[in-house]
Amino acid sequence: MLLRVTMVAILTALHITALSPLQADHASPAQASASHSLVAWSPEGLPRNVEPALDRIPGVRATTVSAGIDWMTRSRSATGKVIDHPPAGYAIPLEMLAIDPKEYSHFIAPADRRKVQGLTAHQVLLARTEAALRGAGKGLRLTVGRTLHATGVISDHSTQGYEGLIPRPVPPSWTTPSRFVLIKAERSVSKARLRRAIESKLSPGQHLRIHSQSQTRYLRYADAVQPPLIIKKNFGEFSAHRLSGGGFQLDGAWLTRNLRTESVPILGRFTCNKRLFPQLRGALAEVQAKGLSRTIDPSQFAGCFNPRLIPSQHSTQLSHHAWGIAVDINSRANPFGARPDQDPRLVKIMRKWGLTWGGKWLIPDGMHFEWMRFP
Repeated sequence: MLLRVTMVAILTALHITALSPLQADHASPAQASASHSLVAWSPEGLPRNVEPALDRIPGVRATTVSAGIDWMTRSRSATGKVIDHPPAGYAIPLEMLAIDPKEYSHFIAPADRRKVQGLTAHQVLLARTEAALRGAGKGLRLTVGRTLHATGVISDHSTQGYEGLIPRPVPPSWTTPSRFVLIKAERSVSKARLRRAIESKLSPGQHLRIHSQSQTRYLRYADAVQPPLIIKKNFGEFSAHRLSGGGFQLDGAWLTRNLRTESVPILGRFTCNKRLFPQLRGALAEVQAKGLSRTIDPSQFAGCFNPRLIPSQHSTQLSHHAWGIAVDINSRANPFGARPDQDPRLVKIMRKWGLTWGGKWLIPDGMHFEWMRFP
């Protein structure tokens, strides 16, 4: 389904250091093995009583965080120079994380802890990649319906791949923030015990994903795909005019620079991000060369580029179709949430060419193939 995109966990990211926070701590082997960090999240959001339930387990520390989108209409450097100024009616989406600074500081490298602990109202700490996108760091002022003052720059790992950290409470403009929990647990505490504690607070049938730091690059909500921070770095950043119903119109300059309408084997001609076409063309040429064209029904191709939010009552996340970096194949045979029905040989080839498959997500999206890396 063209509209369904992001719902699960980052496995790999380009140009980002592979060190986990525990590795970055330069801890001794004994210290490093004493505890580990995990993330617990649900597409439906976690209730507020999950954190105290986890804190009651001996050897466990938890903190609740919330992710949301701030729409930036202007940014200025410390000297007052205008850096970002989208056209009237347009804004740049920024994926932010609202935290309790004191609690959150236990989940990051020591080098960044003092900056996080000092975070107060109307301040933001920028991820290093975000500061590079802006061309400015400390002293930057962001207008997002309110003014945020950047007090410093920290590693992408310390922001868990989000563009910036802000202190709680969650801004009122975040109508449906993605609330999840970070956990630091002694290794003697099993993941099964953590799961039981969380599930006791969930609604019947609610989905739950728990990943440790060894399973995911960042401890973040929906960690099976690249965060917007990394997508922006590789495919550009747009401003958008929001429309009713979750859609939006992208600025013409970004569209001209990044979108193309071209032909690929089997699927024919359609519009996608120009940087994705070489991978799609290579993958589908290999499918064709191996006599597997019948595994794809062109009449069930649901497209690539579609600028809108993920259509879910629980989410205000941007669909990665908005960048034109995902394709939906065999859509009628693979409706969102149903058991996937894709030929495993097709999936293997697409993965080889750097595309992740939604069929393995917490809520499966079997039609969906999305950029994960450049081959």
